[in-house]
Amino acid sequence: MRNAARSRADAGASRARSGAAGTGLLPRGSAGGARALSARLCLGCLALFLGLLLAAAPVRAASFKQTLQAVVALSPGWDSSQAEVRLYERSPGGRWKQAGPSIRAVTGRNGLAWGRGLAAPGADGPVKREGDGRAPAGVFALGFAFGYDPPSARPLKMPYVQMTDAHECVDDEASPAYNAVVEVTPQKPKTWSSSEEMRRKDELYRLGLTVEHNTGPARPGAGSCIFLHVWRGPESGTAGCTAMDLKNLERLAAWLDPAKRPVFVSLPAGLARAYARPLGLP
Repeated sequence: MRNAARSRADAGASRARSGAAGTGLLPRGSAGGARALSARLCLGCLALFLGLLLAAAPVRAASFKQTLQAVVALSPGWDSSQAEVRLYERSPGGRWKQAGPSIRAVTGRNGLAWGRGLAAPGADGPVKREGDGRAPAGVFALGFAFGYDPPSARPLKMPYVQMTDAHECVDDEASPAYNAVVEVTPQKPKTWSSSEEMRRKDELYRLGLTVEHNTGPARPGAGSCIFLHVWRGPESGTAGCTAMDLKNLERLAAWLDPAKRPVFVSLPAGLARAYARPLGLP
């Protein structure tokens, strides 16, 4: 990647406003009216507080009950570009178990920042922005696999798309195609001002997987084109993706099964227990 980081409050606030507005101006010494006003204001504040609380609440563990595979990348801290990736699997209703050895990986050259995924971000830490050099933290769905080889050479369970010279990932924040991999054709010409080629000369996209950060719909400026892909080396951070050596990436891609609803979890190691465990994830 070249440039790579919803509410009931309004309803509560509206109820608070309508409760207060209905009282009008109270005459001096009207104790009953004052108590009524106080009660209405308290109820309005409570509604507003509950609305904000619900809006900020993370996705419940029940949302991930059908998730049977998890790719977990843990970094030493927010500003580290190093990570350890572990593959976890479980049977329905079972406990998580690690599948195979851990994988050394790299993340954004400037570390991590909260992204837009399947669970609400935590209270502390930076927020992912376009071009910040940080990989998105949180819980994300995994999309399709891609690479340079034809599908017959990549017998994966995940959907696979062979990249050609016509494929680009759009990082132009003003484009309707922002954060999408698009095939440029005469019928669908290029209309954006910034993008990256998906069939690179440096082999970093020899094999990759899309991470569903900032999708449905994409928010301009919140980060784009996030992948798992091949690294340059163990000391070279990325522009915002998670990368590893080709052999381990091939093992990871072959292991993934869309029927098991895999997710990608990326976090500073110190937050893993407090953030992921309440969601029912490893």
